[in-house]
Amino acid sequence: MISTILKASGRTGIQVLIYLAEKDSTDPTMVSEVAKAYNIPHQFLEKIKQTLVKHRLLSAVRDRKGGVMLTKPAKEIFLPQIVQAIEGPEPEEEQCVFGLDLCTGIQPCPLHHK
Repeated sequence: MISTILKASGRTGIQVLIYLAEKDSTDPTMVSEVAKAYNIPHQFLEKIKQTLVKHRLLSAVRDRKGGVMLTKPAKEIFLPQIVQAIEGPEPEEEQCVFGLDLCTGIQPCPLHHK
């Protein structure tokens, strides 16, 4: 179970895979097309793409009609895989959602008991 609030990069990774899954094409999709569809800066999306390719969720085609495509059927890609690829594995210990070093019952953050 994902217990963290997603960062912009995690949300963007999910958007990319949703876009490609909904398009359901056997042809590569240009990164610029996805960037335009979600109003995402192209350079930021390129970094996300590289990470998703590295984790084998996307494949990149480099030619005149190049772009990206899913490496497997969309129904075989799950949300935790995407988040873990972009944001890394979940921490072994629970962490404060505010990122505080010390968040305990004695010194709680505003959301500690909620």
